[in-house]
Amino acid sequence: MSMPTQAVQAKAIALGKLAVHATTSAGSGHPTTSLSLAHLVTVLMYRVMRWDPRTPGAAGYGRPVLSECSSYRSRLLD
Repeated sequence: MSMPTQAVQAKAIALGKLAVHATTSAGSGHPTTSLSLAHLVTVLMYRVMRWDPRTPGAAGYGRPVLSECSSYRSRLLD
């Protein structure tokens, strides 16, 4: 059973707040990039990938690897 839409949206908003707080507290990074990816990452984790937060290390789960650098390279290769 998947998580209700409102719960996924709430997690995305919370993740965005954490991302902005972390980058501004560190005094470096790209807060707007992190904020813009928060909803995408949350939807991937709770709607697309095979992942259960109760057992995050279980075998067979998808492993997300998102980085601005790798997406930039993939745009260059397209």
